[in-house]
Amino acid sequence: MGDHMMMPETLRELMRRKLGVAGLIIISFIIILSLIAPLIAPYDPLDQRLDERLQPPSSKHLMGTDKLGRDIFSRILYGGRISLFIAVSSVVLATLIGMLIGLIAGYLGGRIDDLLMRITDMFMAFPSLILALAIAAMLKPGMFNVITAISLSSWPQYARMARAVTIQVKNEPYIEAAVSIGASNTRILIGHIIPMVIPQVMIQGMINLGGAILTAAGLGFLGFGVPPPTPEWGLMVSEGRDLIQSHWWISTFPGLMIFLSVVGFNLLGDQLRDIFDVRYR
Repeated sequence: MGDHMMMPETLRELMRRKLGVAGLIIISFIIILSLIAPLIAPYDPLDQRLDERLQPPSSKHLMGTDKLGRDIFSRILYGGRISLFIAVSSVVLATLIGMLIGLIAGYLGGRIDDLLMRITDMFMAFPSLILALAIAAMLKPGMFNVITAISLSSWPQYARMARAVTIQVKNEPYIEAAVSIGASNTRILIGHIIPMVIPQVMIQGMINLGGAILTAAGLGFLGFGVPPPTPEWGLMVSEGRDLIQSHWWISTFPGLMIFLSVVGFNLLGDQLRDIFDVRYR
């Protein structure tokens, strides 16, 4: 019952925070535009009109066209679907991997804890973007390989967080009481520890969604992300980089969407973290 009551209370507290509301509005706006893209996009995002190439923003093409005559506004709308899918999928996968490793390490302790944490330290020794780039370079360009690269480069922070919470909770008196009455490890993990770990990693995941979008865009910009002609924001920025001075709109508008997404997720995640930190203290 307490968990069901937590969501309305969290939402009400979030609505009282201006930065949280701003982040929620930005993210909701981007998500809605992406979902209704087939309804509002004026053109097919893959449709090439060479006779209309490199046209500046106008009433016919709100954000102009690229060097192949494709409508940038339509590509941005559809690109939002791809960028958000990559970000959410990679964060969910990284969270699951990190939680599993953190729970095992924190609950079992001893040599298993030492081994898993040394592996985690090895991954954390590399900057996440560089590690994601190295993994993506070993794989073929594609959406699911991008998700794999981002998740494998970002799971360690979730593992460390899950381990810290697990160690803290397993030493609580009520856990000792559960052990004394013969509760199994599975029951203790599912019934007592995991419910305490999930909110913490969810908030971290919300914050990391912006970083995942940025990493996906970086991979796309460098040619290791989703292959053309897929309308992905990072790839779109890359396609206009050689024309940035004469045809600024090609890179500027997808770059602006990346910026807004990162700001929105960071604002929302920071405020949710503050709310939960106060509640847990």
